[in-house]
Amino acid sequence: MIYHYSSGEEVCLGDKVFTANKKWGVVVKVIDPNSKDSADFDCPEGGVMISEDWDGVSSWILFTDQESIFSDLNFIGRATADNDTHIS
Repeated sequence: MIYHYSSGEEVCLGDKVFTANKKWGVVVKVIDPNSKDSADFDCPEGGVMISEDWDGVSSWILFTDQESIFSDLNFIGRATADNDTHIS
């Protein structure tokens, strides 16, 4: 499944986001439906995992439907060689 932000961009591994919790985050996993990851994370329809920065402490959030991605995540930018998948 391909997930999209409300701005229209496709959700990709390493994307920088701003969450509904008013925290910075990064996409650490895009989970395909009916995959081993979907079974491991108990989300048969797939999902998007975010590492959210709570003042230096990472917290994981798993979004399992397109609607919550639309309403809870704001796309900030893509990871690059200079700007990898770490929260900064």
